[in-house]
Amino acid sequence: MRCHNTEKEGESPLKLAPPFREMEIRYLIQDLIRPLTSGSHPPMPVFDVSRDQAMDLIAFIKSLR
Repeated sequence: MRCHNTEKEGESPLKLAPPFREMEIRYLIQDLIRPLTSGSHPPMPVFDVSRDQAMDLIAFIKSLR
């Protein structure tokens, strides 16, 4: 299931999940590295993301500006 909207427009499929393009508005973007790589960030599901993958995701989020 997709939770977050990953486009430049539109709402997220899961209402609790902010669209990726809003992540920089809601959070300090570099503060996302630790929750992404720690594997758990309630209410997020448990997942396994490497630091490199987290950095790639942050670069993608920044590209949505």
